[in-house]
Amino acid sequence: MFALVEIIGKAELKRNELNLHAGKIGNDDGKITKDEYKRMFRPVLMGSIIGSCVGIVPGTGASEASWFSYNTAKNLSKHPEEFGHGSVEGVAAAESANNAVCGATLIPLLTLGIPGDGCVAIMLSALMINGLNPGLSLFTTDGAIMYAIMLGLILVNIF
Repeated sequence: MFALVEIIGKAELKRNELNLHAGKIGNDDGKITKDEYKRMFRPVLMGSIIGSCVGIVPGTGASEASWFSYNTAKNLSKHPEEFGHGSVEGVAAAESANNAVCGATLIPLLTLGIPGDGCVAIMLSALMINGLNPGLSLFTTDGAIMYAIMLGLILVNIF
């Protein structure tokens, strides 16, 4: 119990040291510039596509998608020397892939009944508790409920 406080203190100290060495992004007020938005557009699209493709495969997760996307962005970048030093393109590609995996893991769950990661396994148990058995016949037997869930997920992502 007492060691936990010391561990948190050391972690905070280490994080502050890392922040001193981090690359500078944006202008003086900390906002992202228009040029950085332009540089991030292509890596975000690419990361989203890679993350969705990786998320469809059961057993793979956000870390694999982030690495694939980061390496692809580095290989396709006009400024590969900035990667590893806080490149806006690398961060944008990795984070968009990380976020895209979450929605894509629902595809094998709902169509095959195979959870892609831990969060989706919890959703599988919630579906089964409510009498819905994920798999091939889910959309034919309980189509109205599934389409309501899909519409809800779309609305949540938009708003």
